[in-house]
This record gives sequence, C-alpha cells and structure tokens, in this order.
Amino acid sequence: MSRRNSQLSPRWMLKVARVSVVTVLALTVFVASTGVVFAAEKVRVRGGLHANFGRLVFDWKVPVSYKVTTTEQQLTVTFDRAMEGRFDRARAEITDYMGNARLEDGGKRVVIHLKQPVTAKHFVNEGSVVIDLRPTGDASTAAKKSPQVPVRVTKRNGYTRVVFDWPVRTEYNLSQKDNDVSLTFARAGDLALPDTASAAFPFLSGIKSARSADGTPKVDLSVSGRVRHFRDGRKVVVDIIGQKDAKPGETAAPADSQEDQTVASAPATGAPVQLVPQRLRPVASEPAALPDDARDLDVAVKVELDVVGLAFPFRTATSMAAFRRGGWLWLVFDRPFRVDTSEITAAVEFIKAAEQLEHGSATVIRLTTTAGFNASVAREGNRWEVVIAPQLMRPETPLKVTAHPGRDANVSLGPTVPSTALALNDPEVGDQIFVVTVAERGHGLARSHQFSDFRLLPSVQGVAVVPYADGLKVEPRAEKILVSSVRGLRLATAQARRRVLATTAKNAAAERMYDFETWRRGAIGDYATAQSHLLKLVEEAVPDRRNAARMELARFYFAQGMGARARGILQLIALESEDTARLATFRALRGGVEYIMGDFDKAREDLLDRDLDSEPEIVLWRAALAAENGDFEEATFGLRQSDRFVQSYPDGLRKRFAFLGAETAFANSDARGGEFWLEIAEGANLNSTDLAYKHVLEANIAVLDGEIETALAGYDAAIAARDRRSRARAVVEKTELLLKEGEISSEKAIEDLDRLRYVWRDDDIEFRVLRRLGELQIESGQYREGLQSLKRLVTNFADHRTTPAIADFMRATFAQLYDEGTIETLPPVMAIALFNDFRELAPAGTDGDAMIRRLADRLVSVDLLPQAAKLLSHQVEFRLKGEDRARVGARLAVVRLLDRDAGEALAAIADSHSDGISSELAKERGMISARAYTQLGAFDKALAEIKGDQSEAADKIRADIMWQTRDWAQAAEVFGRLAGKPPARGQSLDDVRSRYVLSRAVALALSNDLPGMATLHRNFSSAMAATPFGADFQVIASVDSGAADFQDVLRRVSVADDFQAFMEGYRARLAQSQTAAKDSTVN
Repeated sequence: MSRRNSQLSPRWMLKVARVSVVTVLALTVFVASTGVVFAAEKVRVRGGLHANFGRLVFDWKVPVSYKVTTTEQQLTVTFDRAMEGRFDRARAEITDYMGNARLEDGGKRVVIHLKQPVTAKHFVNEGSVVIDLRPTGDASTAAKKSPQVPVRVTKRNGYTRVVFDWPVRTEYNLSQKDNDVSLTFARAGDLALPDTASAAFPFLSGIKSARSADGTPKVDLSVSGRVRHFRDGRKVVVDIIGQKDAKPGETAAPADSQEDQTVASAPATGAPVQLVPQRLRPVASEPAALPDDARDLDVAVKVELDVVGLAFPFRTATSMAAFRRGGWLWLVFDRPFRVDTSEITAAVEFIKAAEQLEHGSATVIRLTTTAGFNASVAREGNRWEVVIAPQLMRPETPLKVTAHPGRDANVSLGPTVPSTALALNDPEVGDQIFVVTVAERGHGLARSHQFSDFRLLPSVQGVAVVPYADGLKVEPRAEKILVSSVRGLRLATAQARRRVLATTAKNAAAERMYDFETWRRGAIGDYATAQSHLLKLVEEAVPDRRNAARMELARFYFAQGMGARARGILQLIALESEDTARLATFRALRGGVEYIMGDFDKAREDLLDRDLDSEPEIVLWRAALAAENGDFEEATFGLRQSDRFVQSYPDGLRKRFAFLGAETAFANSDARGGEFWLEIAEGANLNSTDLAYKHVLEANIAVLDGEIETALAGYDAAIAARDRRSRARAVVEKTELLLKEGEISSEKAIEDLDRLRYVWRDDDIEFRVLRRLGELQIESGQYREGLQSLKRLVTNFADHRTTPAIADFMRATFAQLYDEGTIETLPPVMAIALFNDFRELAPAGTDGDAMIRRLADRLVSVDLLPQAAKLLSHQVEFRLKGEDRARVGARLAVVRLLDRDAGEALAAIADSHSDGISSELAKERGMISARAYTQLGAFDKALAEIKGDQSEAADKIRADIMWQTRDWAQAAEVFGRLAGKPPARGQSLDDVRSRYVLSRAVALALSNDLPGMATLHRNFSSAMAATPFGADFQVIASVDSGAADFQDVLRRVSVADDFQAFMEGYRARLAQSQTAAKDSTVN
C-alpha cells in the first residue's frame, strides 16, 4: 500500500505558529520531515526470549554501521542509514525488557523504553544487528515484576488438559521420564495453579510448581498416560491422554461426580440471561456423568479424496443445528450421546481437531478444519449425515428473517418446524450461544444478521443466536422461531440501522473511541469556521490546558480526513508531554491517524497497545489492519463483531471498512457476508474509483454463488472503468475464473498474467500476479520461469506475511525436481542450469548434499563429467566434513577417472582426506588411488595402496598391473585367485569366472609354466568346454605359444584389450555402487 503525504497549507502553519515559539520550531521539524527525499530501508525487527536475556535483532539487508547506548530506562540505537520497521512483534516477544519504541532523526535513530535496567551486548551476524538485553538486577527482582499466568485444568473426552494462559508468547521445554513430566518456561512469571485436590482428573495425580535458578517457573506433573503438548497462540497446552490398558480406577473421575470438572485459577463470570445454559465441559471418561440414556453413538466415517462423510445413526427422531463460529464448526443434536471424536480426526488431515462438549440434553461436537472446508447436511429417516468438503457454507433452504418493531418487538425466523432450544457456552470466546435445532433438512440462515441486542450466525442447519444484552428469549413456535426480550427488543432494520447506531452511540458513549459526529464540529458551522474556532482555543489556552485544546484540533482534522494535519498536531503534543502520549485515548487517535495515512506499521504500534484491549471499537480497527495485511482469517471475527460502528463513520472510512469487510468475506467464502458489507458501502458517497472496485467485489460474490456469467460481466465492467487498479484486479480475477472453468488454457493464463505484470506494480495486486504466475508456470513444466517469478516476489515483498510460506514452496519445488526419480525426467542441461540459477534453494545439511549427488549422478549418466566433477568439488571444499567429505571425495575421484584424468582423481583423494574414517571407506579410497596410479603408470605406488588387501577388487587391480607390466607369472597367480576352485562335476562356470580362467591360461602360456597349464587343463577343461570360451581355452592350453593357431587365438581374443574394456566397466560399476550403497549411509 503506497503512502500518501499531503502538504500543510502556509496559512494553517502561520495560524498555529501564534501559539508559541516551541510550536513553531516543532512544526518546522515536522514539515522538514515530511519532505525528505531519501528512502528509508525496510528493516525487519525481531525479538527472542532466552533464559537469562532478551534478544533484539534488526535484519538489515545490507550491512550498516551503528552505535548502541543505554540509560536506566532507555535504549538508543543509532544507524548511519534511515530505516522503517515495526516494533510490536519484537515487543510482544521480549515484553519483560522492551516497552514502547519510536524512530527519530528521519529513521536513523531508534529509541526504546526499557522496563527494567539492562546491560546491552551487541554484535553483527550476517548483516543483522543483534542486541542482547541482560537484566542488571537479581532473579528475585525480576520475579517480583513477573506477570500472573492463570492455569486451567480441564477434564476432556479421554484425556485431561492443562492450559498455561501466558499474556505473551513464551518458549517452553517439556521432558518426560516414566510418570514424571517436567515443564520449564523461558520467561519469568507467577503461575496461578488451581486447587486440583477438590476434583478428580483422569491421568493427572499431582501438579506443583517451583522456580529455576534463573527465576523462571518450572512445573512438575505426575501423570499416568501419554503426553502431547503444543502452543495455541499465547497459551501452552499439555494433554495427558490415557492408555487403552489403563485401569478404570486410575483414569476415571468418581462415578457419582456431577460437578463441573474444570478447575481454573480465576472463577469465570457471566451475566444472567433468560435461558440459563448448561455448563459446557469436555466429556468425562465415565458415562455416569451423562444422563442415563446417553449411550455410545457409533459414528460412521467415510473418506473419498478430500471429502469426508460423518453419519450419525440415531435410533429415534433427532433434530440438529450446524454452524460456524470463531473458526469452529459446531454440530448440535438435541439428544445426548457419547461420540468417539478421535476416529474423526484420524480419518483425514483437513479436520485438525474434534471434541465433544458435555451437555445434559444434547450432543455437542466441535471441529476445526482447513480453510475452505465447510459442512452440508442430509437426513434419511433418523440418520443424519454431515459432509465436510471444499464447499460454501450455506443452507439448502434459507430461512426468512423478519423484524417486527413495536411494543412487543420481536424477530421471527421461518418458515420451519423448530424442535429444541438449547443454551451453550462458547469455551473459546467465553460468551453464550442460544441454539435451536431443526428437524427439516437444510433449514438455516444464509448469512449473518446483526441487531442491537443479538446476532444471528450463518448456518447450514438450525439457528444460532449470540446475545448482546440480558433478558433475551429464543423460543421455538409453530412453523417459526421467535427472538424477543423481557426488556423490550431494540430493533435496527437495514434501513434504520444508521439511525439506531447513532442513538446507541449516544447512550453508550463510554464504548466509543472515535466520536466522529462530535469531532467534525458541524454545530459550529462550516469547515473554515470550525477550524478558526479550534485554533483560537489553542492560542488562548493556558499552558496546562493547551494540549487538551490541541487534542480537540487533532480530532477535528482526523474526522475531516486530514491525516497529515492531525499527525502534526499529535507530534507536538507528544514532544511536550510524554504522559499524554501514553494515554489510551491519545494512542487510539494517533493509531487512527496513521491508519488513514496508510502507515499501517505505525498504526499497529498504537492500536495493538494492551491498554486498548478492552475497547470494543478498537477491535474493528485491529481487524481492518489485519485485512490490510491480507490476514483475512484474523480480520473475520473483529469485523463481524464491530460492523455497528462502521455505519456511523464518515463516508471515507465507511466505504473503506465496508470494502475490507467484503474482501474478508470473499476470502472466507462468505457470499452473504460480502453482500452485507456492500450494502453498508452503498450508504456512502461512492465515486467512480469506488464503483469500479465495487464491480470487482460484486463479481467475486457472484463467483461464490456459482453465477459465472454475472461474475464475468462484473469483471468486464471494472476493466472498462478508468481506475487502473480495479482494472488490474479484475483482469486477475477474470483470468483465474476462466482458467477454473476451462475456458482458457494454462498457457493463455500465463500469457495474460505475464503481460499484467508490466502494467501494475508495487502492491498486493502485483504480489498476487507474481504468485499465481509462478504457480502456473511450475504446473506447466516451466520450472525456470516459475521459480524466477516467485524469486521476484520474495525479493520485492520481503516483509509480506505470506512470503515465508512462498519461499518454503520454492524450496519444496526445487527439492522435488531433484528428488530420486523426478530428476531422471529433467534434461541434463536444464537440470544443471536450474541448479546454478537457484542454488540458494538447495536445503542445508544431508538433504542438500544428497540432492547434489543425485544431480552429479544424472550428469555422469549422460557423460557430462566435468559438470558433475564441479558439483562434487564444491561439496568437498565447502559443505562437508569428516567421513562424509571423504566419501564424496572418493566419488569425485571416480568421476575424474571416468574422465581419464588420473591426476585430478588423486588430487580429489588428497583434498578430501579426513581422520577417523571407517576401515571400509579407507579401503575403497585406497583402491581408487591404486586405479589412478595404474592409469599414470606408477605401478609401485598402485600396489602400495592395496598392499595387504586380498579382496577380489584389489586382485582385479593387481591383475591389470601385472598384465600391463607383462609379469605373466604374477598375473597367472592373481587370475588363479580370481578364478577360484574348479567346479564340481556337472557344474558350469559363469562368464566372469570363465574369463578369469582364460586369462590365467594366457598368462601361464606366456610364462611357459607347463605344469601349471597341465593342471589348469585337467581341472577346468570339461567346465570350460560348455562356455563361449571353450574352443579358445583348448587352443591356448595346447602349450605351444609359438604355434600359428595360438597366436591367432591370442590376437582374436585380445585379452589385454578386452580386459581393459572390462576395467572401464568396473569404473562405471564403482560409481553406481557408491550411489546405491553410500546414499543410505550419507543421507
């Protein structure tokens, strides 16, 4: 998102300048800062918590000079270049050390408030500036400042869960020895352990805490089962799961226990409502905790590709509800049964979690799924079937929602035949849900409906109501469901919503952080009159009240959409009063100003402040920031909960948030939610740019509804508009739709997207174009082009939140190309070219080494020996150590031998020398050296390398040497060992042994060893007669080496040349044997 800076008018500057000399100077600094011509570098700022210190890291892409200074309450880092960066994530990781942070001197100086005195040690690591903050006080001092950490223990279906609710993300380590589990944390904190003595928890017999030497907490658990552990956001979760053979007395709660089996360090509270919900808790392991008729229900699970069907075979008529909330898919049946949810999660990967929540009169199951997987329902008799697949979440028969204002105001939903009204607690959100199950299949709500006192959630079956006020009643009636209130229902229809929200805002002023109607000062008169009035108040204010007057002026500019002016006033206030700048109201205002200025990183620093956590309206702005960053999953909940604020906002913010809501709904496949947000946008004053963008969003919603022609018409309308950004977005969406519908080929889509890459640059559209272009190119086999497109993406959008995932995809694709089997399909020239262009994608360690060796083998197979040698040389020189280095060095030497370069083969052996290698590898390296010396004619050195080695491989080398040196007697002796003992009568010789026998016969003949020849003839003549060499053997065994027929056979057989060819085959087999035998050891 590009930033927009507007210039301050001279008249306005002169007006404010009358306030004081300090104000003039500050404004001068501000105006100068808005006109800088150099570009600050984007620098990622990271934090990491260690046992005794906090680490702060500035990831500069190019090395930078810096200076670090500290005082008791402040850390200052001064760089020689300007930077841009966000500090909220780093602060969240090292919150014990780091407070607020700000950039000064045009981005060259970072000033950080310290929460405790520290010493700062710093160093540079590959361009990153690393600063370690170590507390100067002792562990007891740190412990006194430690945050409270609530700990909850909960009994679930087949296991006990312990949750450590840290206020910030905290590293931990868990170890288990028999029945003792030890859990240590890397952050100081006071664990508020619950009293588990008053309740029995399966598989957990004790829990106690202690403190490590460095002041960090430690927890010891006594368990009788298997332990699994994971992180859920800021929470650390430990589950103790019972073994199948565990004894009932050891794993179950008392059979007569009817109490809630959740124990927490702080009691939960809830406002009284008309429907009192059953306490929800995980199902206990003993059936007595449920009603007598709560028998086991065998749920059938059927999987086909990416679709799973869950069949619930009830014995009697049962009604149900199915809806989503907060990332969970809820399945509610109005009869209590026990369900083994482990079979559901074991069936498929896209169902990440499944649990049953206990209820006295219902079966309540919750699932989490991969994004895009939703439920549909079907019914056959008493049997309900739930199908979870990549599909839209919408009912077959949407219920009509009708508001009935008046004295007995109510909202009716129908027509349908409701069955049972249930009140449930949502254990994630902590509030209540009223659920009405319906017997007729597919009767639900197509979209959410927002009212002042409650919200209707979208559902595929039944109705789910989230109350906002006490006294709400949800009643099943004949052919409808009625929602009313004992206090009188406040209704806000679509037409009257804005008026109702304005009234609500006046009645609940404490809930609002942004009172735009008041801040616009419409009662004073026009803009100029209001501005003149507020400037006069600033000028006439006494010093103690001047900042309060400035705040009103800043609010006025903010409400008028003049972010630059509002930012300037707020900077003046912060310069004069740090106390004011720390107030929640100030940070909310400044965060809003930075948001409309497009500086989302600075907006996050203010709007994510903990002091704003309890403000309902801030939820909306945080959700908007998440949506601006493309994190639509995080944005969903906040936008849904806060749309009541949007409709009272000025037109500029109203349409901006409404469009973000529509984008978020589309990203979550929520067509009705998208329509809802576009209805809100229609109430604002839309210009031509807005209308073009609206065409794109309406077309997206049409895609979700399967209305392809309507969608294409919408995209065409946006393409025909004058707004370049909406036109580019429409081209992307239309191309994707046509490709999905099979209307265009992948090649056409690649051509269109590649052309668009040059039309629109530098924002999320280019990001999406590059990502999809790279994916399509890789799918089409254009690996080099695809990886190059994605490489541009990760380079140009290094700070994008999904860039790490794309980089992982590139590495996985690269690894797959060079995987065993796949690499054989790549042309060798392409394989080496791809590797050279994207070498940085090769994995580190043994996986990368194995990849390089597979590529080298591929090159050897097509006689690209120099290229293979270059790859292996790089491994030997830079990547490997020890035995791995020696082994790959041997392989390199073999490649050099195959390339008939014995000198380089010996150099490879020497350069890869390593102490302490295995005797087997040492012997193999010796034989390779011997072969190289043989090629060079250094026969004495060759024999020295294999001295004492009586293996067949060593004898083959000896035989080659003896043959070349015409030492026929020694050659005959070696070939005798290779030929082995004579075969028994009736046994045959294979080709290899028969060749050895023939070679021994030649050597004996040439050495005139007549007795040896006679013995050889006597022992092998009958067996040799049955081989292809039988006739030749008889001629050579005649002993007359001067006879013409002997010389003829010798020339015809050409033993020496044949043997030389045989040795070349040996070299190839040596390379192959290394590939096959050593990969299992090296990899």
